[in-house]
Amino acid sequence: MNADDVVRVTIAASSDVACAQIETLLSAETDLCVVASGAAALLPDLLRQAKPDVLVLELGSDTAEGLEQIAERVALPATVLLSSDGRRERHRLELGVRAVLSSHTSAARLAAAIRAVAAGLVVLDEHAAGIGSPSEPEPREERERIDALTPRETEVLQLLAEGLPNKEIAGTLGISEHTVKFHLSAIFGKLGATSRTEAVTIGIRQGLVMV
Repeated sequence: MNADDVVRVTIAASSDVACAQIETLLSAETDLCVVASGAAALLPDLLRQAKPDVLVLELGSDTAEGLEQIAERVALPATVLLSSDGRRERHRLELGVRAVLSSHTSAARLAAAIRAVAAGLVVLDEHAAGIGSPSEPEPREERERIDALTPRETEVLQLLAEGLPNKEIAGTLGISEHTVKFHLSAIFGKLGATSRTEAVTIGIRQGLVMV
């Protein structure tokens, strides 16, 4: 894998245990590299030393310093916020937060959110969705391409967003790998995508898949 394709990630959390848990969630992702990890109180030093593409920030209920206080003393990079109350955190996107996920999110969803944030997107999972202003309507041409996806193609795209390789997609859906490749080819064509990452990015932006 080209070094330019690797997303540099810094983790800042409420405890060493939380840091270790998040690192474990990302340990199998070859395109995501954890370059620094530590307590949220050390965030300025972590960011200065590591210069990450994406920050994963977990603030437990017992953390002395809140998001507003942190943002006052350090400019947050593109940030994935892990929170037990996404609805409360939803309005904080202007502080640098680009994704709000449950603190109990899965490895696949966290990895997909990091990739989406690195691509410049905003991500909200189920516990934070439905809050705030509606998204802007998509262009007619792109909407027509999306409407053409079949239910099976949508299922394949969802599993793709969760990071599953072709073999696991095939096993999950009870189809052959050849059929998976056929569906992927159709998805790429309909979305105008040239890669798996681009297809997932378009799918997230248009609400076809949930991370």
